Amino acid sequence: MNELKKDPINFKSLAFSWKSRLSKGKFQLESMQEKFARLRKIDSVYFKKLRQILDSIQDPGLKALEKESLAAFSNTWEDITQKGGAAIFRQERLLNMGEDVHKIIVNGGIRQKRETVQKALVDFKKEFTETDALLHQFIQEAEAHIKLPQVSKEIPKNKPPARPSPPVPRQ
Repeated sequence: MNELKKDPINFKSLAFSWKSRLSKGKFQLESMQEKFARLRKIDSVYFKKLRQILDSIQDPGLKALEKESLAAFSNTWEDITQKGGAAIFRQERLLNMGEDVHKIIVNGGIRQKRETVQKALVDFKKEFTETDALLHQFIQEAEAHIKLPQVSKEIPKNKPPARPSPPVPRQ
């Protein structure tokens, strides 16, 4: 858990970067969408693990926390994962849900599952970083294939002489 907070991913910056690049239309969207689909898959696997841990806890007070966290999560997650520009909320949700589960696990005394959650957070961060590197590589390759028009700085040799301006009539 602490490892994620020590070295946070700058989701807001990433989201803005991808959004601006996408809006320029310099490369095929299909490949980009494929990579974002991969991120959504990673997210859903992570949250399935959290849900299984929450479901395994029987304490009524902790069940209320589970219900509250999962309700907030389910209300926003579909919208969040559909928009690359909202990735900052992904980080927020990840940390909030992670903290809630951390409290539940410590209170429930389930040390082994606590390690599972911490590993899931580290794996998620690693996977996101690797995917981000793939996206950067893809953009560089795409931009290398874009041919920008060359603007000539030379003055044509057979340029006609400049015409004198017509005389302005006096009043």
